[in-house]
Amino acid sequence: IRMQKNRIAVEYSWYRNRISQEMKKKDLEQLSEKKLINSLIDNELFNDNQIDINTKYAICISAYCDLVEELENE
Repeated sequence: IRMQKNRIAVEYSWYRNRISQEMKKKDLEQLSEKKLINSLIDNELFNDNQIDINTKYAICISAYCDLVEELENE
C-alpha cells in the first residue's frame, strides 16, 4: 500500500509540474481561470493515461494555485 501511495504521489506531482509549465506558456492576463483550466484538461499530456476527470481538475487547480502563489511572491 505504501509503495502504491508513493507512486500516486510522484505521478500526481509530475503531472502538476508539467501542467504548471503549460500554464506559464499561456497569457494569464487574457484567460479566465475557468478557460485556462478547461483548456488544460484537454491537454495531450493527459491522453496517455487513464486519469479520471476529477483528478485532472484537481491537478490543474493545484498547479494554478502554485503558479499564482509563485507570481505573488515575485
